[in-house]
Amino acid sequence: MVCVRAVPNGGRGTGIRARAEWSRRRPAPEMAAILADAALLTGSPFVALLQATDGGPALVASAPALDPESWDEEGGLPPLAAVTAVATQAIRVAGPSAAPPGGAGGPPGEAGSRASAAAIAVSRPLTGQGHLLAFPVLVGGAAWGAIVLTTPGPASERDYVAGSTAGSLVGLVTENQSLASASEDRGFQLGHARRLLTAATDRLLREVAEELHGRVQTRLLVAWHRIGEGLAVLDADPAEARRLLDGARRLLDEVREEDVRRLGHRLHPSSTRVGLVPSLRMLLDDVGLPFRVEHVFDPTLAEWDDPGDPRIPEELRLAVYRIAEAALSNVARHSRAGWVGIEVGIDDDGQLSLVLSDDGCGFPVATTQPGLGLTTIANRVYEVGGTWRFGPGPGGRGTSVEARLPLACPLHRRSDGTPARG
Repeated sequence: MVCVRAVPNGGRGTGIRARAEWSRRRPAPEMAAILADAALLTGSPFVALLQATDGGPALVASAPALDPESWDEEGGLPPLAAVTAVATQAIRVAGPSAAPPGGAGGPPGEAGSRASAAAIAVSRPLTGQGHLLAFPVLVGGAAWGAIVLTTPGPASERDYVAGSTAGSLVGLVTENQSLASASEDRGFQLGHARRLLTAATDRLLREVAEELHGRVQTRLLVAWHRIGEGLAVLDADPAEARRLLDGARRLLDEVREEDVRRLGHRLHPSSTRVGLVPSLRMLLDDVGLPFRVEHVFDPTLAEWDDPGDPRIPEELRLAVYRIAEAALSNVARHSRAGWVGIEVGIDDDGQLSLVLSDDGCGFPVATTQPGLGLTTIANRVYEVGGTWRFGPGPGGRGTSVEARLPLACPLHRRSDGTPARG
């Protein structure tokens, strides 16, 4: 006979699903101490911790420390198969939301996202060996595994409290390990993104410096030489002097209009100050892309993008520009596309929408490591509080990048948190 009982456990949920499995071969020191304390409080000859797996509960740790191969060789212990069976029962009874009998659990609408206020204890009698007690271990409100112990007779209130408390503590330790692992992952990703952006900034500055030292300096030297020639013949041949000086002035105008403006635009696209649509048109016209581009700009943008009364913050205009720039660069470098479509508008939720699709070769999303282009897009979207996705294009062909950005971005709010005009 199996008895199911709801008992207080003093546990609390964090609403966070554990994302990292705890290694069976390297249980945390805290786990061993928790199991040892539970054995001491209950007088049980063993306390076992089992983790739910696709193949059934697997022994993770125990007090005393035993492995599955030597368990049944140890005298005075119930068969490991019986321990696994009662753990399976406890995990099944707890279920995905871990709500105890009677429906007690988290607030309405939060089933499965919060640990309940009671633990479910499963009791199974053993022939001549007392009873097995199993307590679910809840992580993020779901049954992660179970703690199993034995009592010489019917379990006492002390046994139930000790077992359920041990289950709560193991659940908290497991969640903390998962949070630490997730934090480490995020730290690695952030460091990787910073290294990519730093490398990109260094490369851009180096390219600008090389162009200033090469093409721009060469043209300035030519202009300087012509000015010198003109001054040398100014008295003897005023007409020739005028021709040389006019040529030098035209060359200086070209340097100012072409080289300096282009390099300045690479460092910061000043066209975004005029408006989003004009800056995007300039981007599509100036970059000399190796594919045909079709663009659709929602007419609704006109009233939001009015230079006289701009309602799209400049930070948001710059973000959209840089996202489009990075996406186009990715297409040019990786997709072998012959066509790119770009759509910009205001969606039904009142967010600024950018969709860029191509007819190129595509790529496997699941195995793609984010490089500079995707990292730039992700950072720009994050800075303004938006969301984005990338994957196969329309009909499964090519690639599509979609971004949704709030018109009142976090960088453009008043001190009271309300949206400010651009």
